[in-house]
Amino acid sequence: ARQHDREILLVAALYFNLGKTLQFHWLREQIGLLKIHTHWHDLARTRLGDMLNNHQREITAHILRCTKPTKSAKKMIDQWQEANLYAVERHAEIVAEFRARSSLDFAMLSMVVAGAETMRGSVS
Repeated sequence: ARQHDREILLVAALYFNLGKTLQFHWLREQIGLLKIHTHWHDLARTRLGDMLNNHQREITAHILRCTKPTKSAKKMIDQWQEANLYAVERHAEIVAEFRARSSLDFAMLSMVVAGAETMRGSVS
């Protein structure tokens, strides 16, 4: 909040609403449900969760830097989504496809988490 000279409540609302919009909470749950067979699976699962958290923080910071100042987290997210429509829609399609499945594996979740990085994008 201090880095971007914004109110802490606005930044918190932006962070959590962004996670809800991108269904990151559901993805975190799915990462937590991954079956662990070895120490390497445990490390990979932890790393996936860390990467998702980092992407959420980075996208939030990007939105704060690149959107027009407003006191509405929703307006900021809407503005960002408009500027990054393709990446956001692609992410939503993948999450919808994954939600229709009975279970997910490391490869699937790795792909969607890595793809979240592309949503940092730009704001016109």
